[in-house]
Amino acid sequence: MSQKLPYIPPELLNALNKRFPEQSAQSAGSSHEELMWLGGQRSVIRFLNQAAEDQTRNSLIGDP
Repeated sequence: MSQKLPYIPPELLNALNKRFPEQSAQSAGSSHEELMWLGGQRSVIRFLNQAAEDQTRNSLIGDP
């Protein structure tokens, strides 16, 4: 079941992308737990980036 999200402002995405940047496993640290934690953070940011792109695309074609 897909649930619509509230509007995601670009300023929020910019701030989150700066705070939680994509990192290679080499630069993120060596512990498995740390890599899993950082990967989970980025997964949420990637989801929000995609949701914002979908919102923009839908607003351009007139989907509610």
